[in-house]
Amino acid sequence: MEVQELLDRYQSGDRNFTLANLSVANLRGADLRKANLRGANLSVADLRKTDFSDADLRGCDLRGADLRGANLSVANFSVANLSVTDLRDANLRGADLRGTNLSVVNFSGANLSGANLCGADLSGANLSVANLTDANLCSANLCSANLRRANLSGADLNGANLSGATLSLESHELLAELLRQAAGGDIEKLKIAGLLLVTKKSWEWYLALNDPLKDWAVETIEGALKQGQKIPSLEIYRD
Repeated sequence: MEVQELLDRYQSGDRNFTLANLSVANLRGADLRKANLRGANLSVADLRKTDFSDADLRGCDLRGADLRGANLSVANFSVANLSVTDLRDANLRGADLRGTNLSVVNFSGANLSGANLCGADLSGANLSVANLTDANLCSANLCSANLRRANLSGADLNGANLSGATLSLESHELLAELLRQAAGGDIEKLKIAGLLLVTKKSWEWYLALNDPLKDWAVETIEGALKQGQKIPSLEIYRD
């Protein structure tokens, strides 16, 4: 499908563009709100600042697309392939990204608040400085992802794969999930994870407590740190 044909049809009120082939298309800044692009091929397309809010993009091929600054709020990307896309500063608030391939995607500075990323593949993704407040990351694959300075307040990380990830050390949710996974079925260890998650107290606050399992908690967090990452309070505790 030619770009002008799509834009003309959209302008006339048509919203159904399922299975459209728009690979390498230039749709920069286009208004495609509520468009049905289910199964479309948008690989390597220029989609900077395009408005896909509330659009149906299920099963789309968006590999290598440039979506910097795009509005994707409340869009449905379920089971789509967005690997190696550029989503810097994009708005994905409330988007449905369940089971989506998001490997090696650049989400730096993106707004993913309230997004559903359950079961998504985020391996190697750059989520630095991303807003993930209240996002659903249950069972997501965050292996080797960069979460440095990401806002994970209220996020659900239950069962997420965090192996090799660069951690956001200010996140109660992230630290609590690491401890929860390491605790297994040990009730006393699970209580520590729950304590951090519920109280929202700082890691330094916990280290000041007289807890017999403190050494276990410290070793767990240290073991999860990527080479070169440090938590000053842990170094002080070790000294």
